[in-house]
Amino acid sequence: MFTTLPYPKVPADLRALKEKREPSNWNDPLQESQILSGEEVRIIDASGPWFLVDLLNQPVFKNNQWVPYQGWVLKETFSIIDKKPNWCVIKVETEIKADKNKTSLTIGKLPLGSRLFGELDGEWLKLNLGSETGYISRNSVDSLVKPLHPKELLSRAIDLIDIPYFWGGLNPSQEQGVDCSGLTHLLFRSFGKTIPRNAHDQFLKCERKRFSDLKTGDLLFSSEKGVGGRITHVMLFVQGNRIIEAVKSERKVRIISLKKKFNEELNPFLEEQELSDGTAVFYGSLLPISGGEKTGLI
Repeated sequence: MFTTLPYPKVPADLRALKEKREPSNWNDPLQESQILSGEEVRIIDASGPWFLVDLLNQPVFKNNQWVPYQGWVLKETFSIIDKKPNWCVIKVETEIKADKNKTSLTIGKLPLGSRLFGELDGEWLKLNLGSETGYISRNSVDSLVKPLHPKELLSRAIDLIDIPYFWGGLNPSQEQGVDCSGLTHLLFRSFGKTIPRNAHDQFLKCERKRFSDLKTGDLLFSSEKGVGGRITHVMLFVQGNRIIEAVKSERKVRIISLKKKFNEELNPFLEEQELSDGTAVFYGSLLPISGGEKTGLI
């Protein structure tokens, strides 16, 4: 089963407990993740006003196995359709129109990474929104089976610079935002790829690399508790020894040089290293290998 959001609602909150988030709270510890349109879900418990759901497109590693992210979501915030998505939103945010006209009524918005069931109608994509129909511009979506190209991934990442930081966020809007792993998850998701939701789990799926072998679109990870500690942060590598990251301390997505980020030079020959302040840094890739093979993509 797949989700479709009642428009014009924003992505639905996935909660650790059956408690609503205050709208202005960007750092709620009960916020697990968010559910976008086209998310593949499995309903575990449907009693009362909340669903307990498994998110099949947001895997996590628990008890030595990969399982879907699980949490609570208010029933009123999304509905279910039984049609598999075939398109994905590739713009930071795109408007849903009531008709095939740029000046027609805007009935909602869709963020980057939303997956949709729709049919081409000239320069528009006609959407099945459950109980209603909407239209979005053809140039704001792409096929879910399109190959991932690092230059395009970088372009989409640059479009997200200055988007707010939002704990558990997958909504790259000025009203909400993304967290560090939400940023990388969304970028891969916008190419129809499924990678883990959290930073530590993304690290577990990576092909490890030496720092000198990193290419644009590869990932850096850090742990505040040394080499043996749990990964708590993920960053997107950009050629020229820069990174794009969603950083909590500045409450935004930014691009920054590695030297400014870590205040010291990184050893090019290592796959992991511990810095002078005790922070451990690791390097890896989730990018497809040439020839159509995969690394950590699920």
